[in-house]
Amino acid sequence: MSKFHAVAWLLFAATAFIAAIIVPIHIIAIEILPYLGYKNISYEYFKNIFNNMLFKIYLFILISSGLYHGFYRFKAILHDISPKNEKIIDITIFTIIFILILLTLILIILI
Repeated sequence: MSKFHAVAWLLFAATAFIAAIIVPIHIIAIEILPYLGYKNISYEYFKNIFNNMLFKIYLFILISSGLYHGFYRFKAILHDISPKNEKIIDITIFTIIFILILLTLILIILI
């Protein structure tokens, strides 16, 4: 196993853990708590939240971990379908992941 492959698996496991912890908390905070009488979510509330750098970091981690984890699973499916083209699949998928995460970072910075 190459070092890159080991790092890719480490990131896959880490993003799975992050997504498993953060996504339910995010769903509870955004969707369920307002109905229980907590903070009223309005346009002004979201405007103030998006100006906070910690929320932007949180949003980047939430989106990029989901992107990486999903595309890594897709890569595993493609390896099962066509094991002859492993290098092409790896290069293509990791390039797509890199571009999408970079676009996510740019969009979150611009918000």
